[in-house]
Amino acid sequence: MIDVKSGAQPGYNNWSGSVASHREIRKFRILAIVAAFLIVLVIAGGALIGFRVSGLFLSVSHDWTQFQEVAHEKEAQLSHIRRAFGYGGFIHNFKNYILRQDDKYIQRARQNMADLRAAIARYRALPNADWETSALAQIGVVVDDYDGQIANAVRHARMGSSPTVTDETVKVDDSLAFAALDSLEAVWEQAQHFQTERISRVVAEGQRMISFGIVLAPIFILSGIGFFVLLRKLAVVTEEKIISEIRLQESEAELRNLNELKNKFLGIAAHDLRNPINVIGGMSQMIIKLELADEKKNEFIETINRVSGQMLNLLNDLLDITAIESGKFTLKPEILDVADVISERVDLISLSAGDKDIEISAEMYEIPKFAFDRERVSQVLDNLLGNAVKFSPEKTAIRVTATAANGFARIGVQDQGPGIPAEEQKKLFGTFERLSAQPTGGEKSTGLGLAIVKKIVEAHQGEIIVDSEMGAGTLFTVTLPMNEKSTQEA
Repeated sequence: MIDVKSGAQPGYNNWSGSVASHREIRKFRILAIVAAFLIVLVIAGGALIGFRVSGLFLSVSHDWTQFQEVAHEKEAQLSHIRRAFGYGGFIHNFKNYILRQDDKYIQRARQNMADLRAAIARYRALPNADWETSALAQIGVVVDDYDGQIANAVRHARMGSSPTVTDETVKVDDSLAFAALDSLEAVWEQAQHFQTERISRVVAEGQRMISFGIVLAPIFILSGIGFFVLLRKLAVVTEEKIISEIRLQESEAELRNLNELKNKFLGIAAHDLRNPINVIGGMSQMIIKLELADEKKNEFIETINRVSGQMLNLLNDLLDITAIESGKFTLKPEILDVADVISERVDLISLSAGDKDIEISAEMYEIPKFAFDRERVSQVLDNLLGNAVKFSPEKTAIRVTATAANGFARIGVQDQGPGIPAEEQKKLFGTFERLSAQPTGGEKSTGLGLAIVKKIVEAHQGEIIVDSEMGAGTLFTVTLPMNEKSTQEA
C-alpha cells in the first residue's frame, strides 16, 4: 500500500506540473504571438507613416518643380510685358514721339512692340487657362491699335500738327490691356501663395505623423534598429523640406522687395514727371498758338528750360540708382588733382548760389594726386554743394575744405542751414527718403541724391559722415583713400 500510495502521489504531482508547464508555454506562445503581432503592426504602421510622408513630400516636390518651371517662365514673360508697357516702354516712347516728334522714339516704340509680341508668344506657348489666353489676346489688340496709330502720328507730325491735336487723334484706350495684365499678375501671385500653403500643410501633416510615432516609442523600441533608421530618414526629409520652405519664403521676400522698388520707381516717375511735362506742354502750346511779346516768350522759355532740367536730374538719378541696385555701377579711375575738381564744381555751383546771395568759399591745402573717377566725384560734390545751396537761407555762407592726412583726402561741405534732426540723420542716405527740412527757394528734391552719393563714395573705398545740429547748420565730410588704383566696380 505504501508503494501504491507513494507511487500514486508522485504521478499526480508530475501530471499537475506538466499541465502547469503547458499552460505557461501556451501563455508564452500567446504573448509571443501578440508581441510579434504588435511588433509587425508597429513596423507596418511605421512603414506606412514613412511611405505616406515620403509620398506626400515627393508628390509636392514633383508638383512644385513642375509649377516653378512654368511659374518662373510666366513671371519672366510678365516682367517683359510690364516693362514693354510701362515706363520706357512703347506707350512711353509713342507719347514722347507725339510731344517731341523725334523719329528715334518711333523706332524704340516699334522695338518695344516687337519685344512685347515675342513675350506674349512665349507666354502662350506655356500651359494656360482660357482666361489667360483671352487676357493675352486683349493685350495684343491694344498693341496692334497703337501700332496702327504710328502711321497717323507720323503723318500728323509731317503736317505740323501740335502735340495736343496729334494726341487726341491717335489716342488709344489701353485700360483693358492694363487690366488684363494686372489680372495675369494677380493670379500668378495667388498660384505662388497656393503652392506655399500646400507645402505648409504637407509639412504639418508629416509632423503630426511623426508625433504619433513618438507616442508608440515603447513598442517601437521592440521593432529594432530598422524602425529607428526609418524615423531618422523621415526627420531628414522633413528638415530638408523645412529648409526648402524657408528658402522659398526668402525668395518671395526678395521678390516683394524688388516689386516695391519697381513701384517706387514708377511712382516717382509718374508723380514727379507729370507736372513738368504739363508745364512744358502748356507753355510750348502758348508760344506756338499765341502772339506773345518777346519778354513773355523768354519768360516761358526760361521756365521750360528750368523744368526740363529738373526732369533731366530726376531721370539721371533714377538711372544711377537703377544701375547701382542692378550691380552695373562702374568707376573709371584716373590719377588726378582733386583740388582742381573741387574748384571747378565750386565755380559752377556759385552761379546758382548767387540767386540766393549765398557766398561759397573754398579752403584747400596741398593734396597729392591720386586715383578717382572724376565724373563720379564731381557728381558727389555737385550733390553736396547743391543741397547746401538748396537748404540754406539767403545771404548765408557755405564753406568747402579739403585736406590730406594719413593717406586719405578729406573734403568737407559746411552750410548754415537749419540742420537735420538726429532721428532723421539715420535715414539721410536711404533710397527715396524725403526729410522734414524743405528747400528755402522752392527747389525740387528726388530723395535719391544722397543715396547715390554714399554708393559712389563707398565704391571708392571711402566713407561719408554727417555732423548736424538744429539751428547750427550741417557738415558733410567725404573721406577718400589716396590710392594709385581705385575700385573698378561698385
